[in-house]
Amino acid sequence: MRFRELRLVVLFAAVLGSRGTGFAGRITVSLPKGSHVCREVKLPKWQGPSTPLQPGIYDWFHLLLGAPAESDWRFRLGGPDLLIRTVGYGPPLFERAKDPDRYYSGNISGIDPASGRIRAVDESEWARGTALPMVRKSTLPNHGATKPMDRVVYLGHDFPRRGHDWPLLAPDVARLSEDGMYLVVFGWDGHRGGYGDLVQASGSSDGNYYVDFYAADSAVRMAGFQGHFHELDFDHLFEISAWASSRYFVFPLNETLDRLVLCDAVKITGAASR
Repeated sequence: MRFRELRLVVLFAAVLGSRGTGFAGRITVSLPKGSHVCREVKLPKWQGPSTPLQPGIYDWFHLLLGAPAESDWRFRLGGPDLLIRTVGYGPPLFERAKDPDRYYSGNISGIDPASGRIRAVDESEWARGTALPMVRKSTLPNHGATKPMDRVVYLGHDFPRRGHDWPLLAPDVARLSEDGMYLVVFGWDGHRGGYGDLVQASGSSDGNYYVDFYAADSAVRMAGFQGHFHELDFDHLFEISAWASSRYFVFPLNETLDRLVLCDAVKITGAASR
């Protein structure tokens, strides 16, 4: 099975599993005490766009479930705050090049990275903000499914994971910041229900995931966090994770993009390695 076909099968199975369980799965996060590099952020539920969805799109909720292929976050800098909303693309995919921001969420939030304070933002403030690119660059060759013995090597350095396994697909094992200064490496251990050599849409998952920040030029671990997942498509969460420019890293804690971990690279230097 080719890589592109494998990814599509995995995403299809994930959506089926999510609908079948009614989103009964859950994920927790444990952040290092005394470190302000990362914080958990809980946003208001994303409202649908004012523009009617075109025929062929099931609904706004299911567009969010298709992230990052059918929806994504959008970030802008607005003064000291980080502005965030979601965008849905919708079929057909080839039209995305003409209109990449087809459906904006009806609500926008502003996050104060220092305090975690969240506030509502209007369209005029959003328009004045400076757009930040979404970066999902990995360093493992795109050879499809991963194996536990695979290695992440970058600039001649080996970047180990915590946990027994990598994410299922090679492009989802790491995230390199836009400026190349930091490499985020993922790992997990536990049980992956319904996944294996053959992808199935049944079973349950339970275990722990690990997210570690390394200095890309030295492979020195600078910061990190971990958490627990249960009956959730956690591989999909690795895939959604991204850098917003070179400064902010975001890791989703659910499939509807309104609960996440936000990390500030400016605060990574000097963070205690744990």
